[in-house]
Amino acid sequence: MRILKRILKLALLTVLLTACALVVIRYFFADQLITAALQRAGATATSVHLAALGTDQVRFDFLNATFPLKKGTTLHIQTQQISLQYDLQRLLHNRKCDLLTIEEVALSQKGESKSTTSPALQLPEKITLLEDSIRVRLPIEKIILEKVVLRDNFPAQIKEGNIRLTASANGTALQAQATFQADQQTELFLDFHSPDAHHGTAELVGKQGEDEILRTKVNLQPDRLAGNINLLLQPINELFLRPLTAERNIPVPEGTLDGSFSLPLPLTPDAALQANLTVSDSNNHQIHLEASGTPDTRQASLLLFGKKGRQEFLKTDLTMQDQRIKGSYSLHCDQLRSFLAPYLPQALPAINGKFSGTVDAPLPGNQDNGFKAIIAASSFALPSLTASSAQISITGKLNGNDVHFDRDSTFHGSKLTLGGITIEECSLDLAGDFSRKGDQLLLDFANKQKIHIKSLKAGSTLIQEILLQSPERLRFDCNKTTWSFAKNTLHVAPLAIKVGSVDIKTGPLQCAFSALRSTNAGPEIITTLSSPSLTITTPQAEIPLKNVGGNFRLQKHIISSKLQANPERIPGKIQAEVEHNLTRAEGFFTLRTDNALDLDKEDITLAGLLNTWQFPFDLDKGSVHLETRGEWQKSHPFQLTLLANVKEGSGYFQKVLFENLNTQQDLMLLPELGSQREGKISVERVIGGLDVHKLSAKTALLSTQTGKQPVVQLRNLEAGLLQGTVSSPEIRYDLNTQQSNFTVNVSSVDLATIVELMKVKDMHATGKISGKIPVTIDDKKVSVEKGELYNEPPGGEISYAAPDAHLTGLSEYALKAVRDFRYTSLQSTAQYAPSGQLDLAVSLQGISPELDSSRPVHFNITIEQNLNTLLQGLRYSKGLSEKIDKRVQQRYR
Repeated sequence: MRILKRILKLALLTVLLTACALVVIRYFFADQLITAALQRAGATATSVHLAALGTDQVRFDFLNATFPLKKGTTLHIQTQQISLQYDLQRLLHNRKCDLLTIEEVALSQKGESKSTTSPALQLPEKITLLEDSIRVRLPIEKIILEKVVLRDNFPAQIKEGNIRLTASANGTALQAQATFQADQQTELFLDFHSPDAHHGTAELVGKQGEDEILRTKVNLQPDRLAGNINLLLQPINELFLRPLTAERNIPVPEGTLDGSFSLPLPLTPDAALQANLTVSDSNNHQIHLEASGTPDTRQASLLLFGKKGRQEFLKTDLTMQDQRIKGSYSLHCDQLRSFLAPYLPQALPAINGKFSGTVDAPLPGNQDNGFKAIIAASSFALPSLTASSAQISITGKLNGNDVHFDRDSTFHGSKLTLGGITIEECSLDLAGDFSRKGDQLLLDFANKQKIHIKSLKAGSTLIQEILLQSPERLRFDCNKTTWSFAKNTLHVAPLAIKVGSVDIKTGPLQCAFSALRSTNAGPEIITTLSSPSLTITTPQAEIPLKNVGGNFRLQKHIISSKLQANPERIPGKIQAEVEHNLTRAEGFFTLRTDNALDLDKEDITLAGLLNTWQFPFDLDKGSVHLETRGEWQKSHPFQLTLLANVKEGSGYFQKVLFENLNTQQDLMLLPELGSQREGKISVERVIGGLDVHKLSAKTALLSTQTGKQPVVQLRNLEAGLLQGTVSSPEIRYDLNTQQSNFTVNVSSVDLATIVELMKVKDMHATGKISGKIPVTIDDKKVSVEKGELYNEPPGGEISYAAPDAHLTGLSEYALKAVRDFRYTSLQSTAQYAPSGQLDLAVSLQGISPELDSSRPVHFNITIEQNLNTLLQGLRYSKGLSEKIDKRVQQRYR
């Protein structure tokens, strides 16, 4: 504008000086007069050359002048071939010339501008283009500038371009047309019309070849200033904005910008301003802004929405009134990021999902500092965090960088995934005082705030529900890269945890954490735990514990815990350890007795270790050491082992009692039952129908191809029976086929004891019996075929005072022989059926004094006996069943 004023002043001076020249008709004084006039107008350096002077025109070869400008710069004007046409009579009458033509005007601005504070932008209440009184007195009706060249400090975008300007005045009406040839393909056209000082229109059109790249129109009315703009982003950037966008690394994509504005006049503080702006790109994205308000911003509204095709991905509706801002918003992060990507020098974080919410907050200067906000997200995803839905509802007060959240401020999320952890639902209380200092955020949560988590899963670990509360204030500190909680104690409601096939249930927990923070290797938690109860359930057993205490750690994505506890009903202490690698989804747990469990106290049995005792045995005396270990690994079956050591134990197994049991077993329980090492067992006494003494054997559970169940192996079995011994080098019983074949060696069994057990009235016998008994087990049914028994030398005696022959089935001769029979050979075959029927075919050789003391006697006897009935009778006679039943009943007191 200052440059145009200088040009206009130069033209007016030229007209006036020309008139003076005509008056004085002093051709040789014209240059000096014009120079003096320019100097009086403020020029510091001038040069002029008058070429011709006539009655209808005056021509100058050149006219140069330098004018000082503000901020330490100077404006240099160089004009060539100036022609001023006029009608002398009309010039003298109305002081107007017809036409001013300048073939070339060169403008250059030199010097460095001194930095000063720019005044605040203020729009005038009323816009006047040029007073009508000035318009009617303009000395020239038409001006043509054939070529205007801008040099030196002018913007590079318009330097050395070809500008042509035509302007005319007719009374109060002004009009002007200008063209700017930016390059061979690009040209700008300006068309300006103004009938008076308070009306005017200006339209700027830009073209590249046949394509329109810019169209802008401004319309001035006495009561309103309005306009619109339409442009192509990349061509306009290349023409005018390239230095700025390149310096600041601002990408400009292909697309269009369309907008309009409207300002009421006069521009009072409560005037209603309106503006619309639309940006569209080549990917079918569109952002539209509608804004209205007052200049003092006491009232304002903003509507911003974005679309891709017909799908809306952004909508923001905000209003400002009485120094408060209220409104709602919604956006789809992935589509918004896709739209913004070409405009930003760096890519936005990979955030996906839909966000929506409302806000009601004070603006600076508002004494009412209360606020409310809701932030809701669905299908939310960050590189390390995803959520099906999440919502934050907060109310509170703002005080500079400090924020207070009321107690109804909460967070709720569902189907969350954080690293390798998934959470079905999570609710947090957010009340507290929060402040920000630089990059540091300090959160001071109020006391008794709750955290409620449902179904937390990490690898094969599942926690059904977590409800914790801090009785004291919980302090949280975070910055751009780290976060941490101050030391505190949390109260946790009972937990239900599943690790692989193991279930863990706790009573109320107290967690005193000494570290809860972020590290370079991930989150870190170090805490001590205590609970009045803990129950561990495996596929085989349920173990109730009490007085639980220990520690819990999460470090380098590894969860570990060590606990100590007392069995619920047995004196002793049990130690447990758990470790789980979240990254590899693998880990282990161990459960072991610290010292051997003491079962010697009254009413204490091994069955009390578990809530449900499903085994056909129990111990009520002795000591027991147990250690079980479970291991899990991704794509591998769960493994469970058991190490058991029993010393001097007494109890029962099925229908027999035992005393002084000593055994050591190292077993694999899962995925397949088997022995890790060969075990051993010894029992001082087994009390059944037939008592067994000093039983011992090597034991093992072996894998087999016949099924999933193992083969039970007993090696070097030996036991005392009937004052003799029985033994077997190896017994194998397949639990899948339930079959086995083995031989029992009998040695030095006392015949007198056998006769006594059989309770045959008036029979007595002496001697020792040995032999081999082949045993077959098929489908749990025991049978014996062709068992062999024989006496040991020198033999023995049999005395049987039998009743009548018809009652015994023996002949008179045999009855007489066995009244006093001294045998040297006793041989028998044995057959035993699954029904319990025992058949003995006995062959005797010897002498009988009742018949002839020197003559050998040889006879055969067949003995039939139901062994099951015999053993049941023996157990009953000992009261054995009542003793076992009493011990079982003690378990359920």
